Amino acid sequence: MFCRQNREGFRQYLNAFVADRLLLSPVALLVGCSLVIFSVLNGLKYGWLVGIAYVPVLVLLLLYKILFELSYAVKGKAILWADIVVAAMFVGFNFVLWEINQSGAIHKISSNGSLAILLVTSNFISVSRTLPTVYMKAAAFVIFETLCLYLVAPDLINVFKMEIIFGAAFSLATGYLKNQVLKLYYYHTETGSASLMHAHSQLQKLVFPHQLDLMKVGYNLEETMPVGSGEATVVCYDIQNSTRMPQEKLNQFLQVILERCHDVFSAGYTHNPLQVTAYKLKEMGDGFICIVGFPLPQPSHQSPYETAVNVALQCQRITEEVRQELGLTDGYCAIGIASGLVHSFYTRVGIKVYDVYGEPLVMARRYEEFRKQYRRYYPVPEGDIICVEARTLESCPPELQKKFRRLELEKHKLQVRDDATAPHVYVAVFDCDHTSMLPRIRSV
Repeated sequence: MFCRQNREGFRQYLNAFVADRLLLSPVALLVGCSLVIFSVLNGLKYGWLVGIAYVPVLVLLLLYKILFELSYAVKGKAILWADIVVAAMFVGFNFVLWEINQSGAIHKISSNGSLAILLVTSNFISVSRTLPTVYMKAAAFVIFETLCLYLVAPDLINVFKMEIIFGAAFSLATGYLKNQVLKLYYYHTETGSASLMHAHSQLQKLVFPHQLDLMKVGYNLEETMPVGSGEATVVCYDIQNSTRMPQEKLNQFLQVILERCHDVFSAGYTHNPLQVTAYKLKEMGDGFICIVGFPLPQPSHQSPYETAVNVALQCQRITEEVRQELGLTDGYCAIGIASGLVHSFYTRVGIKVYDVYGEPLVMARRYEEFRKQYRRYYPVPEGDIICVEARTLESCPPELQKKFRRLELEKHKLQVRDDATAPHVYVAVFDCDHTSMLPRIRSV
């Protein structure tokens, strides 16, 4: 009843079982290699065509392993792939008999258990969700093989009749037992104890859905997120002068902003291919840091630079909307954006934490802090401000660059901390009075 009520979940579980425990297992390759060796030995007696009869079986197993490495979606077709492997085994077996018959040596064929082994193996590899389908497949295998034997040589039915009877009976019995065991195992896996279910629901709050899916089928936590290095664009968001706001009002303000910004970050999130608009690395008191391009690629055709700048503009717009909704006079945001090589890893000691480090994370903070220099030298009324590293914005389309004004640092005796060689910085100021240096830019 439980599996009937959770048909899709049980189907996914069976596909994962067939993929991980059968098609990708060393035993499957061992069976494939054994069949090839068996056909090669027969080929020495009856011709080279017999020698390659089972090669497609091994090719299908190896091909699945390759495709699985290239695309996680292949796991969802594991049952179908296993049925194709079984079909290749039957075709190979009957092709061998046909070739032997063509050579005039069919009288040498005797009952040696090969057909019974074939029926048992096919039943072991082929998996179905419902018992009627299990019985239908087992019956189809027996009927198909009986028909093939008759077409090759009617006398073969008498030769293999005991193997057919044994194989049919064994397939039906073990098919039933296998189906019941898988259902029972799925039930206990999905339900478990109340504490296990509670732990699972709490874990959902800490990791991405694809991580849960991978851990369900046996992956370690450290294998569920990319570990390595890659180019990324970092967005550092902070609320200016947050200490001037009452704590309760600040918490409410930040929570609403973070909820809406989360929708921006998670737009386009998919399991396969694994991608998301922006990866929120961490929250920091009155702000956050998100990364575009790595460790998770973005789904759009845009470059990480363009996506990051658009994310920043959307976060600014959200801040302005929430500020107006709550009737606040404070709570302006400052956003810094920088790009470069970042590195992702899991901590080795204690609780495993996924983290990212690299110069762009530091520089994004420095560009966010640059607004203090700007306001010190060019005092204007408070407002939201976005400061972007030169190479990041200059890698964006011209229409996006027009939303910012270039500020020559050396000319105005300014400098971005830890980036002394930066010739200029791009700045956009929102909801402030017009100045000769930086124009007022309303909602973008």
